[in-house]
Amino acid sequence: MALVIDPSRGENLLVRVDGADLSGNIASIREVFAQLFPDRPFEFALLEDEVQQVFAGELRQSTVLGYSCLLAVFVALIGLFGLALHMTQQRTKEIGIRKVCGASSCRIVSMLTAEFLMLVTVANAIALPVAYYFLSDWLQQYPYRIEWGIACFAATVAASLILALLTVGYQSIRSANADPVDALRYE
Repeated sequence: MALVIDPSRGENLLVRVDGADLSGNIASIREVFAQLFPDRPFEFALLEDEVQQVFAGELRQSTVLGYSCLLAVFVALIGLFGLALHMTQQRTKEIGIRKVCGASSCRIVSMLTAEFLMLVTVANAIALPVAYYFLSDWLQQYPYRIEWGIACFAATVAASLILALLTVGYQSIRSANADPVDALRYE
């Protein structure tokens, strides 16, 4: 490949070099540059460093956003656990009556968790279009962007349902396996 260097048309020259002997390659380029342009100082920068500098803010934002999301998920799971605990305590007598009437623990657990899974599904149905809108808008600022589809959102929905099931399921199993005599003792 031949490059015609016209000093009036540009200030930068991009050179692809082998990374194994980077210092040797830079020294060779410095010598050739000094021969061609003796009156100009040789300044170089690695493209990797330039790209990293451009996206340093994005990386910081990504880190802060990641920790914020983890904190938000943790707080949401604590709230969900507290709500499940409150709901099972309010329905202790109902659970005891169902157990006495012959309901299995699986049936009681499925009854208690189904309500919460429905709430999480509704929350996902509200959040996903909003997230899609803002992500699409945010990605428009980049010339090269990822193409993401339904798999990303399906994984998010699955993860939220699994976390909700584990959080609420623990409390539901504990309530379903409780002795109904304790719940109905004073009735």
